[in-house]
Amino acid sequence: MSGGEYEVYTDKFSVVSTDAVSGGAYDITQSGGQYFATTTSQGDFELRGGFQAQEKGILKVDINKNNLSLGKLTTNAIAKDSVQIEVSTDSETGYNLAIRENNDFTSGGDTIADVTDNSVTTGTEEYGIEVLGSDAIFSQDLGIDSSPLNIAATNGRVQKRNTKVTFKASLGSKPSQNRNYTHRVFFDITVNP
Repeated sequence: MSGGEYEVYTDKFSVVSTDAVSGGAYDITQSGGQYFATTTSQGDFELRGGFQAQEKGILKVDINKNNLSLGKLTTNAIAKDSVQIEVSTDSETGYNLAIRENNDFTSGGDTIADVTDNSVTTGTEEYGIEVLGSDAIFSQDLGIDSSPLNIAATNGRVQKRNTKVTFKASLGSKPSQNRNYTHRVFFDITVNP
C-alpha cells in the first residue's frame, strides 16, 4: 500500500492486545498496529512492535561501465582496464561483493591461465584481477573462475563506498598477440545475514 509520501510494504497487519510481560532481561509490551508501538532493547536483542518492526533495507549498486577492453596484449607490458563499483546499504550487517566468470579468458582454443603467484607479471602468460578500496578483502592479484570469489565486504552500513576492480593480462613467449581474448564476468552482491 503506498501513496503520496508514504509506503506501507506489509499490507496486512494484526493488532495484538495483551498484558505486558517482563522477566529476566526482557520486556514484551502491547502493540496496537501503527500506534502504541514501542521498542524494547536489552543486551544483544531488540523487540520491535507495530509498523516499525517491518524494515525494508536498501542495497544500491552502481557500476561505471559494462564493457572492458585490455587492448593489445604483448610480452613486454601488462594490459589493464578497470571498473568502479559503488555500493550503498543501510543494512546493519553490511554487504558482500563477489565476482565469477562464465569461462576462462580464451580465444578459440587458446586460454590465458589464471595468475597463481599473486602478481600478474610482464613476460609471463597470466590473467587476474586486483581489488582496491577500503572494503577490499585482498590486495594481491588473483584469478577468477565460475565459483564466486569474495572481493569486498563490510559488516555495517556504507554510503557510496567505492571498490575498484582492475583486470590484468600479460603474455609469455608464445605467439598469442593477434588473438581476441574474451569472457564474461558477473558481480554478485548480497546483504550479510
